[in-house]
Amino acid sequence: MHNRTCSNCKNVLGEFDHYFCSLCGNKLSKEEILEFGGVRVRTFKLSSVTRSTLSDIFSIFKSIKVYYIFALLIFIGFIIYGITQTGLVEFANYELSKTTESEVKLPPRLKTPEITFDIASADGKFTTTKFAELIPAKASLYFEGTDISLIAKYLIRDENLIPLLKKPTILLDSGYAGFYLDGNWGYILLPKDVDIIQTVMKDVKDPYWHFKIIKDKFVMVSNPKVFEQIAEIEKGTAPSLALNSDFVKKDQLLKTEGRGKMIFMDKKAFTVVRNSLGGLDQTTIGNINKVLEAGFDSIVIN
Repeated sequence: MHNRTCSNCKNVLGEFDHYFCSLCGNKLSKEEILEFGGVRVRTFKLSSVTRSTLSDIFSIFKSIKVYYIFALLIFIGFIIYGITQTGLVEFANYELSKTTESEVKLPPRLKTPEITFDIASADGKFTTTKFAELIPAKASLYFEGTDISLIAKYLIRDENLIPLLKKPTILLDSGYAGFYLDGNWGYILLPKDVDIIQTVMKDVKDPYWHFKIIKDKFVMVSNPKVFEQIAEIEKGTAPSLALNSDFVKKDQLLKTEGRGKMIFMDKKAFTVVRNSLGGLDQTTIGNINKVLEAGFDSIVIN
């Protein structure tokens, strides 16, 4: 069947024309069909030029691959270094170590800015969040203490506050907070009994301080307009200091216990504190100057 021809176009059929003519596409008759034989394997040899070209291509590929692997390792190294420097490793370990939602543990703190005062004051646990949620987000200074007797000695210079602060531990819990906002001072104290505090302060008229009970806390400010801003916070139309990301970051650097803490939200807060030392005793002035000279924008007082 080496001389097969297509019955339609008379084309000489080759070895690949099994069932159809490769020229006209005519279906071959049974006598013209070439059955499949064994599979033929053809071996092609590469020329020396082709082999050298492929060798060069593979060598370039290998060099590029090694370069990218090296660059990737350097990149990963920088990421790991950044993570270790920002404390994310400690936070991740803390998250992994939690067993249940009810067992809340704070992540390890980074190096804490702190200073020690030689004063007779009790240490305590800070409750920053419950104070900061009542303070407008734009406050430039925040300070908190765990011994009400200490701040009472400063505030009682105003004789109208004597009924409240003469024996502060009788009427007030130990914690307190203060803030400075747009030229105005404010304090938040914690009544043991709100009704008693309202009775004690009902007839007090002070030319400087304005008082109000807000969320069971005794709030006193030097400008009543601050109460309007706090009202906006309560309505959800204005952010509180607790939602200020810069404040939160600075607070997270501090220990959760101590005698007090100060967080400076901007540079002018340092000047405000320095200009407010008039009338204080020399020991207190010296202690506050230690805070200012420390240079930290957030600090714990021990």
